[in-house]
Amino acid sequence: MASNRNYSQLTIKKLFGFAGGHCSMCKTKITLNATENDEAAQIGEIAHIIGSSEDGPRGDSNFPKEKLDDYENLILLCPTCHKKIDKQVNSYSPSDLHEIKINHEKWVDEQLETSNLEISSKELDIIIRNISSGDYNSSLSFEEFEHINVSDKIDKNDFSNQVKRLLDIGLMKTYEVKSFVTEMDKLDKMFVNTLKSFFKDKYLELKEKCENNDEIFLELWDYIKKDSNSFSENAAALSVLCYMFELCEVFEK
Repeated sequence: MASNRNYSQLTIKKLFGFAGGHCSMCKTKITLNATENDEAAQIGEIAHIIGSSEDGPRGDSNFPKEKLDDYENLILLCPTCHKKIDKQVNSYSPSDLHEIKINHEKWVDEQLETSNLEISSKELDIIIRNISSGDYNSSLSFEEFEHINVSDKIDKNDFSNQVKRLLDIGLMKTYEVKSFVTEMDKLDKMFVNTLKSFFKDKYLELKEKCENNDEIFLELWDYIKKDSNSFSENAAALSVLCYMFELCEVFEK
């Protein structure tokens, strides 16, 4: 991601999360898988819809400067498509790019929903074992939290419509996640406690540094899915996150 601008962490999380790790134009994956010699790497680039400068591509002197780096004025692209829209400005107007971004995010939701319906124990095993291998504080006490039902919890946290959509997708599979976790807990009596400890630990850590609950949710999803760039594993990670969202007494204050 090549840029020297001061994008907020929430803006970056929204761009990469809602774009599903794919270029908004050509659908190419923008995450390079780890190799024997190198770690996974991002090659996605943040492009401005209204140009970042008045004399640059799609520049507009009437556009508020304080909104140039907002999520609504940005689109995530691969390096090739970024160059294309900047070199062929007459073919890619701001309205064109807004439409491309909206349609791409709808496509990502559709891919997640389709993949979510096809989640198997294989994907759940990969995601949950990634979590359970961490070192978390299993002695955390949360008596100050009052457990509330999931719909009230969603309303209470003032999530954006995009995060609510992710919750809708992930919550459809929480029964399957619960069944898988229940079977794992029969083999390891600390399994559920480990998952709950992870979720509570990470929630409290993120609450100290994140702008709002959208960012906390997206950070948690990003952490759970690790370096995955497959829709099947991303959907599994989302379902696990939604299961923990429903189960644990956090996101409730």
